[in-house]
Amino acid sequence: MNSIEERKLVLEEQKLELEKQIFIAQKESQTQIPTSKIKFNPVIATLLVAVIGFLATTTGTIINNANVNALEQRKFEADLIKKSIERNSREDILKSLRLLVTLKLIHDENLKNALDSFLVDSVAAKEALPGFLTAIPVNSIGREIFFSEYSQKFERLDDDKKARLVQLFDFIKSDTSIKDLHYVAYVLATIKHETADTYKPLVENGSYEYLEKRYGSSSTIGKVVGNTKKGDGAKYRGRGYLLLTGYNNYQTVNAAFGFQNTADDVIINPEKLLEPVIAYRAVSYAMNKGMFTGRRLTDYINKDTIDYINSRRVFNGLDHADLIADYAKKFETFLIHSLSAEKK
Repeated sequence: MNSIEERKLVLEEQKLELEKQIFIAQKESQTQIPTSKIKFNPVIATLLVAVIGFLATTTGTIINNANVNALEQRKFEADLIKKSIERNSREDILKSLRLLVTLKLIHDENLKNALDSFLVDSVAAKEALPGFLTAIPVNSIGREIFFSEYSQKFERLDDDKKARLVQLFDFIKSDTSIKDLHYVAYVLATIKHETADTYKPLVENGSYEYLEKRYGSSSTIGKVVGNTKKGDGAKYRGRGYLLLTGYNNYQTVNAAFGFQNTADDVIINPEKLLEPVIAYRAVSYAMNKGMFTGRRLTDYINKDTIDYINSRRVFNGLDHADLIADYAKKFETFLIHSLSAEKK
């Protein structure tokens, strides 16, 4: 048997061992595990599947010594991850995996993607960031990391957009109802979508005739949102970070914050919803109180579940739910990395 065949056999043994571990993990996940033991996280199984996947794929394509050397490098990377996830506690697993990323020891793209999925897993994220009093970056180090990663995954951020995001960070920091990192990620994702990537309160465009036809008292939408007088459709057009529309929604904001007959009365002065602080308070209230559909963000993001897709039901059924969920996952990653940097 030549050296290539011998190495193929070794790799096959590694593959079988990993498959055995997944089988055991799946069995454990279906039974009660003593509290003294760490529960096997399904994302760890994803990592193992990725390891097995690339081993199985490349084992069958070995044709020369150069390929063997490349495969041995990938096997070495798989072994590093395998040893990391065999540690006794989730905290140790996270520290070990983060070290692999920091030292740039993982080069295979499939493994890097699987590893990234683990590091932003909802439970992992919470345990990786203990002791944070806020879930947003608060200093220049964390914010620069956030902005850099944002520009890599989304559009490039100019100074105006950075300033608007910092303003949102400040609002969130002061918002006692929002502390969970995943909650923050979904708030930012929603605002990104609703403001067309501008992060500023918007006003719905359209002529008086168009807005009256769409939202006026005789229109279907107008009747739903409480527009009863001539001109209400144009007066209470979409405004703010969420393009709040209709008399009833404007009146809800008034009542929630005691704005009636004050300088901030949005019924008398609808343009007030274009002021960032009022626009943000409307976002927070809508998410926390179920203002639009009766569903609250905590119905979908809580200690038991992180469901970015169905979180869209808080606002508008499942319209663009997948897109906004993808935004939220990316924001979650930015937040984890920026907060981790601030903690060092």
